Amino acid sequence: MSDVKVYVRFRPTQGTEKNYTLQGNQDVTVDGHSFHFDNIYNESTTQKQVYEDSGSPLVQDLMKGFNVAFMAYGQTGAGKTHTMLGGQTKSEYGIIPRIMSDLFACETRELQIQIQCSYVEIYMEKIRDLLNPASDNLKLREAQDLKQPQQVTMKRKQPLAYSVNKKSVYVHGATVQELKHMDDMLELLDTGSKNRVVAKTLMNEASSRSHAICIVMITITDTVKKVVKHGKLFLVDLAGSEDIRRSGATGVTLDQAKMINKSLSTLSHVIQLLTESSAPPHIPYRNSKLTRLLSDALGGNSKTVLMLNVTPALDSTFETVKTLQFGTRAKMMKNHAMVNQDISLESYKIMVDNLKAEVSYWMVKFKELEKQKKTPRLVSYDSVPLPIVTVPNLEAKTVMHVRQDTPLELSVFVSSDEDWVDHAIVKCGDLIIFDVENLFRFDRF
Repeated sequence: MSDVKVYVRFRPTQGTEKNYTLQGNQDVTVDGHSFHFDNIYNESTTQKQVYEDSGSPLVQDLMKGFNVAFMAYGQTGAGKTHTMLGGQTKSEYGIIPRIMSDLFACETRELQIQIQCSYVEIYMEKIRDLLNPASDNLKLREAQDLKQPQQVTMKRKQPLAYSVNKKSVYVHGATVQELKHMDDMLELLDTGSKNRVVAKTLMNEASSRSHAICIVMITITDTVKKVVKHGKLFLVDLAGSEDIRRSGATGVTLDQAKMINKSLSTLSHVIQLLTESSAPPHIPYRNSKLTRLLSDALGGNSKTVLMLNVTPALDSTFETVKTLQFGTRAKMMKNHAMVNQDISLESYKIMVDNLKAEVSYWMVKFKELEKQKKTPRLVSYDSVPLPIVTVPNLEAKTVMHVRQDTPLELSVFVSSDEDWVDHAIVKCGDLIIFDVENLFRFDRF
């Protein structure tokens, strides 16, 4: 199981007063409440610094075949879109353009990378295609992900680590665009951003009225090892939670705020259920399109990062505390990330050959031990022979004291007639009781 990483970013404020106190870069106190996170960024932290710490490690996870999700959460006007998209210049790029730029740079002669991308928004509980605004009521579907092989046991007690067999949730009918260069991604983001629903409120000149989700599907082909890996990347700019009294929302804007708050409430409820000591057998992902689409990122097959965007303004203290409490709960989630990998027939043959070689090695070791069964002796940890130790009249329990002048670590092998008793790693001065009636138990004093 993998932990969910949670980071905090304070946006700049025009005021001189702040509602928080930092203790190092992981602990913060707001209004008497103390919180601990993976890292906390103050108002002066640059886009590059935020990405290198929180986003850059995800690129390697994707290249290994893991699913990854990066979500920005916080009140309206706290800087979520700035964190995810950023500005037009490279120095102001946010998480999405930076992570995509690094992905394109990973391609080599040995590693071929295919990248496909969809860009949708969840607006008023309807899924809209940001690359084709006419598709404004898309549906979620579940289908067996044929790119993820079924469990292969190969007559072993444990299934292979990369085995996955699960239904995946996808947006049916969404535009899927293949990306060849970084310019393709920048054009896609520009198109999607222009089509996203925004509105002016008292708290934000261009308040996002929907959850924007960039879905990137990656296929990595290793031409040397003949292995194909798949990764899915969710880049999520959540709409901000909104205090309607402060935002001054009315009419359609008020209806939007209600739906946003309801959706975020469902997200919070799902996370709460996932982190309870006795989680219920059913998690209500279907209560919201957001939680259903992000089900892998919420306790499923994904490595998840949550960025909490908050404001240091004193009049936003209540919302800041609520956001940090949400992050504290989310940090308790446990995901089950697994490598999504296809294996060629040639690779299976190599695995079988390796297993045969391992069996042969242990057969030789077993025969060597059989020859030594009738000769009780003491050998060092690195298998350099030491003088033979005689253990006369071995009974049900035998006490042996290792002298102080013996090596620091020894393997003690004791045999009685034809019965192989046991071995144990001991240290100088240890008093070892060997129990011949229970070969796997010994006590150290």
